Amino acid sequence: MNENVQFETLLEKLKQIQSKLIFSLPENQRWISSKITDRRASLLIGPRGVGKTTFLISQIKDKNKTLYMSLDNTIISNINIYEFGEWLFNIGYEKLIFDEVHSMQNWSQHLKSLYDSNPKKKIIASDSSSLVLKKGIGDLSRRFVNVSLPFLSFREYLWLKHTIEFDQILWSDFATSHFYRKQNNILLHFEKKNLNIIEEFRSYLVEGYRPFFLEGDYSEKSFQIIDKIIFQDIPFFLPQLNERHIHLMRSILSHLAESAIPRLMIDSLATKWQVSKTTVYNLIEVMKDTSLIRVIQLEGSLKKRSRGEKVFFADPTHYNVLMGNLGNLREAFFCAEADRLKLKVFATDDETHGDFKLDNLIFEVGGKNKKSKKSDIVLRDNIIISENEKIRPLWSLGFCVN
Repeated sequence: MNENVQFETLLEKLKQIQSKLIFSLPENQRWISSKITDRRASLLIGPRGVGKTTFLISQIKDKNKTLYMSLDNTIISNINIYEFGEWLFNIGYEKLIFDEVHSMQNWSQHLKSLYDSNPKKKIIASDSSSLVLKKGIGDLSRRFVNVSLPFLSFREYLWLKHTIEFDQILWSDFATSHFYRKQNNILLHFEKKNLNIIEEFRSYLVEGYRPFFLEGDYSEKSFQIIDKIIFQDIPFFLPQLNERHIHLMRSILSHLAESAIPRLMIDSLATKWQVSKTTVYNLIEVMKDTSLIRVIQLEGSLKKRSRGEKVFFADPTHYNVLMGNLGNLREAFFCAEADRLKLKVFATDDETHGDFKLDNLIFEVGGKNKKSKKSDIVLRDNIIISENEKIRPLWSLGFCVN
């Protein structure tokens, strides 16, 4: 089979897949700027299951000019992506979308070459691991604009679930008196729609971080994502991975689910699993970059490698999915929101002051009777409304934008 015939056969298969994906698009979709796909070249990064593929498919306006392909599909595994892309551009395609790019060896070099040799064409790449930035950034940094797609916010969850668009709270207003007006508008909207904000927030923390909650079987799909990350994604970045390493990563997840104190003991893990401390640090790093865990450092920490002062699931719903200790769920939510807002969060070195430092403010996070300690802001769960200038309901953080 000559190359053109091979490419034509592959194109027909990909067009069929693309048509099915377009047909199955959900009615409600995430709030993501379409400007991403207007750029000449962009790299979309976000955890598995947050809606990257749905968004990219929704942006296809002319299916005869745009082609979507997932590079983890076996029908593409033996194809030279640069040569196939050149052929597609030559026969009239204007935009190519490459999903799960880490699955293809030397993907960044292929995309760089396509970009350089086709100045009037558009390329979008997407992946579920921030590690692709470290692997491919040298080739693409001056060409591709990086865009991050985070987990669903509480506000977005409510939009997808109820088709209701609530007000936003500017992060710059969160600690000021401007907060109260926005809070009251949001609560009034809940009242008009006959919704209970505490019940909705609890549901969000159980099932609301990825859009597939609309399909049901949230826990089962979350288990599948965890397995896919451990067995398919991580081996791409750590080729020397063996069965012992996989068991060690599962042990870390089990520990985080069950432990009241969210810390990892490197020496203990290395000894138990008979691996070097370097290996443990490498596994922690790759688990972080594939959005399995979130490592929170002390402010000013200069260690290149650290166990972190606190370690949480990157997706707070995993505490429920793995039937773990829910005591760390609120703090995991707080740290996930900081990440969504693109703010750097640190653990405090003195917990008598508070739990976290964020944007030069000390935050204390807990239940409805949580004491303020010496913090600037106390985030309390299971309260509906702010009680004074220092107290904020935990749910309100899910409406913040920056």
